[in-house]
Amino acid sequence: MGEKTESVEKEFKYYDDFKHALTKIDKEYISFYLSLKSNRIEDENDPRVKFPERIFAYEFYHQYRRLMEDKEYGRTDFYKDKILNGEQEKQGARFEAIKGELDRFTPDLILHHSVSDTSGQYWICEIKMSHNPKPFDDLFKIGLYKECGVKFEYYIFLYVVDFEELGDEKAKMADYILKHKGDDDPKKAAGFVNETICFFYDPLKKDVQAEWLCNILLDAPKNTKAQ
Repeated sequence: MGEKTESVEKEFKYYDDFKHALTKIDKEYISFYLSLKSNRIEDENDPRVKFPERIFAYEFYHQYRRLMEDKEYGRTDFYKDKILNGEQEKQGARFEAIKGELDRFTPDLILHHSVSDTSGQYWICEIKMSHNPKPFDDLFKIGLYKECGVKFEYYIFLYVVDFEELGDEKAKMADYILKHKGDDDPKKAAGFVNETICFFYDPLKKDVQAEWLCNILLDAPKNTKAQ
């Protein structure tokens, strides 16, 4: 992992836009999540796992699109040749390896130049909520995205969580990564940690934090071990 990287605010040129869009999400779009936030679901096939995440993702997409097109916000020129898609399947030979591993290549959100062009890949984002029984699996999915042969500028994991539980959740995240680091399974290749940004959002406080995944691992307690 090496040394700690600079803060996300300094290095991620979309940071203010991410924060702005997240804090514009009204409570009605996370009400289902709030009813589950203190009760992590055990069954990953329970429909209550995906539905709140999709509702949240669609509204985040909507708020981000609004700021991209808002002349008063002042970023229309910056986003002139950029397209934001939700669950858009990327096309092209370089994505076939990912499709072979995951059946399809449809990240929750992707900012890019076009569906098939392998240039202009700006950021890719997976979204999870803390009630999900396997919230950190998508970190390894992001690892596969990095291995696809098309370089994205940023890889983002957006985690919706009560900030009172944030320290424990970061420790669980670090433990999960370290548990699978070095595994021969390509889904669990952890060489992507230096380039992944973790956004944390508390919808009740409308508060946002962001850290590089490598910094989270470096800050994990020294006695953090795979169980």
